[in-house]
Amino acid sequence: MRGRRRAAPGLRAANAWGEVAVGLVILVGLTGIVIPVLPGSILVAAAVLVWAFVAGGAAWWVFAVVAAAIVAATVVKCLVAGRTMTAAGIAIIIELATR
Repeated sequence: MRGRRRAAPGLRAANAWGEVAVGLVILVGLTGIVIPVLPGSILVAAAVLVWAFVAGGAAWWVFAVVAAAIVAATVVKCLVAGRTMTAAGIAIIIELATR
């Protein structure tokens, strides 16, 4: 391969361990989404952000898609909860800072 250097074996191993660590944080984050003990969405977004920062290139597009999916899921979750509360007769009061 002309003009391109190969990474040293130690650097490739460190990169592989870094990707495994990011994968484990994503797995913990997904577990936190299902079992609401950990801030799952935040962990997943942070892990993908770190991976995108290290990997660069097209990884930033992956981060953008993940961030958009997390925002969309949060909005849908809030809308469904609000609709369910309204249907159950629970008043939802939104107070604007008008003082």
